[in-house]
Amino acid sequence: LDLYLKLKGQGRDRVFFRTARRNIRYVTDLLGNRSLSLYTSKDAGKFRDHFIAKCLSPSPVKRVMASVKAIYNLGAKELGVTNPNPFTGIFIPDNGTVIERLPVPLDVIRTIQDECFMIDDDNRWLVAMIADTGMRLSEAVGLLVDDIKLDAKIPHITLQKHPWRPLKTASSQRDIP
Repeated sequence: LDLYLKLKGQGRDRVFFRTARRNIRYVTDLLGNRSLSLYTSKDAGKFRDHFIAKCLSPSPVKRVMASVKAIYNLGAKELGVTNPNPFTGIFIPDNGTVIERLPVPLDVIRTIQDECFMIDDDNRWLVAMIADTGMRLSEAVGLLVDDIKLDAKIPHITLQKHPWRPLKTASSQRDIP
């Protein structure tokens, strides 16, 4: 893990580091902290079954497995481990359950907005901004006053990367009317 973070972590945000550490902690907590060459495909199956038993849908299980595979691959190549990656090719059944996030109903949004008008404080301003614009919480929290363009022909918020808050994706940089 340390080698992976050192080599692949250049220019990455803290989410990258937190995710890698968490996924390897899952491995070591369940299977033990051992030499790469000692993990087997049976261990990888046990690892998969652990997440399936928690009723996770296939998507997050695949995400964790992909991260663990990448970390193993880099470590094995750098350290000269010739065993095949046991986390590769592990079947993850599609149990047919796709957890679809439903949008917040409009009447609930309106109730929240009404509450925000009644209580005039920073927290309510933040909630109202998120409700009005659809911004992520982390995007709204990281704004500068200069990012809010009220005098423009079309008033908008310029959502951009800042040193204290990166954006989730490159396409997250945008103007929000």
